Amino acid sequence: MNKLLAMLATLCFAALCTPPSLGQETGSSQSSTRKNDKATVHRPVKMDVSAPLREIQPKPERGGQRVRPVLPTPPPQEDRGNPHDGPAPLICADCDPGGGGGGGGGGGASVPTTPGLNLLGQGVGFSGPNGGFTVQFAPPDTNGAAGSFQYVQLVNVSLAVFNKSTGAVTLGPVPINTLFSGFGGACEATNDGDPIVVYDKQVNRWVITQFAVDQGAPFLQCVAVSTSDDATGSYNRYAFAFNNFPDYPKMSVWPDAYYISFNMFTSEVGGFVGGQACAMDRKKMINGQAATIQCFGPFSSESSFLPADLDGASVPPAGSPNYFVNLGSNSLKEWKFHSDFSNPANASFTGPTTISVASFATACFSQCVQQPGTTTRLDALGDRLMFRNAYRFDGFGQPEKLVLNHSISGGGGVAVRWYELRNPQSPTLFQQGTIVPDANSRWMGSIGMDRAGNIAVGYSVSSTSVFPGVRYTGRVPTDPLGTMQSEATIINGSGSQTGLTRWGDYSAMTIDPRDDCTFWYTQEYMQATGSFNWRTRIGSFKFNACSGGNRTDDSTFFVRQHYVEFLLREPDVSGLNFWVHEIEQCTDPNFHPGETEAQCRARKRTDVSRAFWESTDFRQPNIQSKLNLPGEPALVNPSPPTEYNNQQFVRVAYRLYLQREPDASGLNFWTNDLNNCMLSNGEYACYHHIVRAFIESIEYRARFGQP
Repeated sequence: MNKLLAMLATLCFAALCTPPSLGQETGSSQSSTRKNDKATVHRPVKMDVSAPLREIQPKPERGGQRVRPVLPTPPPQEDRGNPHDGPAPLICADCDPGGGGGGGGGGGASVPTTPGLNLLGQGVGFSGPNGGFTVQFAPPDTNGAAGSFQYVQLVNVSLAVFNKSTGAVTLGPVPINTLFSGFGGACEATNDGDPIVVYDKQVNRWVITQFAVDQGAPFLQCVAVSTSDDATGSYNRYAFAFNNFPDYPKMSVWPDAYYISFNMFTSEVGGFVGGQACAMDRKKMINGQAATIQCFGPFSSESSFLPADLDGASVPPAGSPNYFVNLGSNSLKEWKFHSDFSNPANASFTGPTTISVASFATACFSQCVQQPGTTTRLDALGDRLMFRNAYRFDGFGQPEKLVLNHSISGGGGVAVRWYELRNPQSPTLFQQGTIVPDANSRWMGSIGMDRAGNIAVGYSVSSTSVFPGVRYTGRVPTDPLGTMQSEATIINGSGSQTGLTRWGDYSAMTIDPRDDCTFWYTQEYMQATGSFNWRTRIGSFKFNACSGGNRTDDSTFFVRQHYVEFLLREPDVSGLNFWVHEIEQCTDPNFHPGETEAQCRARKRTDVSRAFWESTDFRQPNIQSKLNLPGEPALVNPSPPTEYNNQQFVRVAYRLYLQREPDASGLNFWTNDLNNCMLSNGEYACYHHIVRAFIESIEYRARFGQP
C-alpha cells in the first residue's frame, strides 16, 4: 500500500470512525404500530428479461370503449389506535388558513418560469411511429416521467416515448402490455391499465407498472425495470400475485426499494378490504435477479397511502425509512416503512404520526366539477392524496422535505390544497396553502420541488365558463409562506366532457434528472365536446432562478455521497470537513504548483475516493457483507492485509460507484485493464487509475445530473 495513503488511512480515518451523529427517531410514544407485525412476502409468479421494446411487435388493441371505475374508500378519519398520538406542530405562524383568502395562492405575482416544450400527448389526434391513437378507456390515468434523454408518457392503456430535447415521438403509441410480449400469463394477455412510470435517477432506469385484473383472482401487478436509461430497450420483468384486487397502485423510488401502495378490494366491483403498503426489492430488480415484494396490511381503516418518491441527486440520510402519507380528518398521517429483504422479519411499518392541518372539507369523490354547456359534472376523487408524495433532501445539514396535494371544497367549487412537510423522522408542517384565486374549480393536482426549493403545482381547471384545461402555478422560497404566484396556462380547453363523469384519475409533475430544475407536467384536457374524446398535454417549464451544474462537482456532496455509499452512514462533521478541505485546498495556487485547479481537483477527488476504500470502517465485515452476493467468494481476505483481488475490486467498484452489477464485457475490460497496468506499474497507481475512471465516467456523473 502506498505510504502516503496508509498514513491518511491511519491518521485521518479517525474522523471517519467517529460515532455517527445521526438524528434519531423521536417521539416514538406518539405513534402507534400497525398490525400485521410481520411483512407478508410474495415471490414473483414469473420473471424474465425482455427483448428491446423497440424490436417487439406491438400488441393488438382490445377494441371498444370502456369506463375504468375507481372504487371509493372510507372517508378520511383520525387514527384511534393510540390515545397518546399527538399532532405534529405547525411551525409557520403565517401559513394560509385554508380557505383560500389572503395568501391562499394563485393570485400573486406572475409565476417566474420560462416555458419549454408543450406537446400533444396521447389521446385524440395523437400519432407516432406506431400509428394513431384510439381512445379505449375513460379516464386516461395520465402519467409520465422525464429520464436522461427521453420522456415516457403512459395513459390507459398505452405507452409513448418522446425525445426530451425535440419533442419528437420515438416510439408509440403501443399498448402497455407490449412490454410483456413473450412473458405469458395475464401480464401479456390483458392490458388493464392504472399505469405508473417512474425514473430511478440513482441508476438511470425506468420502472413501469400496471395491473392485470380482468382474469380475476389471483390479480397480478406487472412490473418492468429497464436495463439501461433507454426506455425503448430491454426490461427485467416481474409479475406479483394478490388474492385481493389491487386498485389505485402508486409507486415510488427509494434507495432500498421500489415502494408501492394499493387500495385492496375483494373484486373489481367493490368490497373494500383496506390500504396496503408494499416494498419491492430494488437492487435485485435492477439486476434482473429473483426479487420479492414485502407487504403490510391491508388495514381496514386506512386507504390511499402515498409512498415518498425521491427527487434530486442527494439520497436520504443513511438508514431512512420510506415515508408513506395518507389523509386524515383535517390532518395528514405519516407512516414509516423499513424494508429488509435479507431478513423480512426485521421489516416494519409503523405509525401514524398525525399532522394537524388547516381544516378542510374534502371535495366530492364523484360528479361535482362543473363545465360549460352541460349538466355533466366531473369526478374529483377528494377522498385521497394525489400523486406524487415528492421527497427532497439537499444534503448534509439540510432539512428533508415532502410536498403533497389533494382536492378540497373551496371557492364555490373545488380547490387544490398543498403542503410542505419537513424532517419527516419527526415531521413538522412547514407551510400549507389553498389554490383558489377565482371561482373556477382546480383539482387532480400534482406537485414537485426543484433543487432551488421552488415549488410547482399542476392541475385541471374548469367551471361553467371555462372548459377543462391544464394550468400550473408555483412559488419561490422567498415568497410569503403558504402562497402561490399567479398561474400559467399549459393549454386551454375548448370543449366539455358529456355523458361521462370520470376524470383523472391522477396526473404527474416530475423533475428532470439532468438539471434538477425543469418541471414536466402531464394532464388531460378537452378540445371538443363529447365523450371518449379526451386529449392529454405534456408541458415543461423552469423557474428562472434555478441553475447549477452536476451535484457531484460540489465537494461536500461528493464526500457525503462516499460516506453514505461506502460506510452506509451520514458523515460526522469533523470527517466531512477534513475530506472536503482535502479537495478545496486546490483553490490555492500555491498548493498545486505546476497544475491547474481542475487538475488538482481531479487528483484530490481520486485520492479521497481511494482513501475510503482503504479505511478501517469500510473493511469491516458488516460493510463488506452488503457488497457480497450469495454464492460469491468472500470479498476480503480473512487476515491482514485485507485486500481484494483485481476482479473483486472491479466488481465492487461497479456496485459502489454505479450501484449495479457489472455487465460481462465491462467486468472483463476493467479487470484486464487492471491486470495489464500492474505488469509495469505499482498497485497504488493502478487502483488509482480505476477509481478515477469510475468517478469521471459518464454513467457515474449521470447519477447526479448532466454529465
